[in-house]
Amino acid sequence: MGALVVAVAGAIDPLVAQGVFYDPGDSDPPAVLTESIGGRRVELVFPGSTPADPLGAVVFVMGVPDHASSLGPLMDLEYYQDWARIVAAEGHVGVLYSTTDPVTDLRELMAFIASEGSRLRIDPDRVALMAA
Repeated sequence: MGALVVAVAGAIDPLVAQGVFYDPGDSDPPAVLTESIGGRRVELVFPGSTPADPLGAVVFVMGVPDHASSLGPLMDLEYYQDWARIVAAEGHVGVLYSTTDPVTDLRELMAFIASEGSRLRIDPDRVALMAA
């Protein structure tokens, strides 16, 4: 089993600027597949050794439009990238996406996973949302 360390800071900017340390042990490094939905970027972070069966996924909900964050798109922050890698190390798919309209874009992403799940090796009936 891997080890997880989360760095917590007193202010939000230092917190999101930091990553999350996770030692997955001897697991293979994750594989990243980049897709596009209506010109918006989606990153699917898969376990390094992916079984043939469809996997469950964790969608990291981006509740702030990319242009509204002084830090840039949330999906590009090391913090979110690390969480997606942790999900992959645990045998699931971590899903990150860019957004201009958080509610509409999440709906479109979920419809995309439902329609393209078999091609992407994601089980659309095993999708969790993580919002912070």
